[in-house]
Amino acid sequence: MPNDELTCDVFCNIYVPKDDLAQVLASGLGGDMQGSCDFLVDSISVDVRKNKRWADADDPPEAQFLNYPYEIEITAPPDCELEEFKSLVRDILLMLWKSGIKAVAACDFEDELPIQEEYLTIDDTPE
Repeated sequence: MPNDELTCDVFCNIYVPKDDLAQVLASGLGGDMQGSCDFLVDSISVDVRKNKRWADADDPPEAQFLNYPYEIEITAPPDCELEEFKSLVRDILLMLWKSGIKAVAACDFEDELPIQEEYLTIDDTPE
């Protein structure tokens, strides 16, 4: 059944230029670049942006992901199927984690996504 409000934010902890992150994600996901930091995968929009909350140290430890440098906003068109949308979010998370990048999804179905600890193998501290 199509949904008209499918969105998900993926916060990721990586220190590279955002257009480089967008290019790597688009290339790995078969996306079509629309600008320097946004692309489409099929009809789903993916926008890489700097996280406005980055470096806000007031969050409790369980919410530190909200302060990761980048926020990837994923938005589906009204005719997108929920399973197709979940699959793309899952693919983005897996791609980041397999590259050793900490990433956390914030969406209505986050509990249905894979677990990060199964994929993360390197330290994420900046050099």
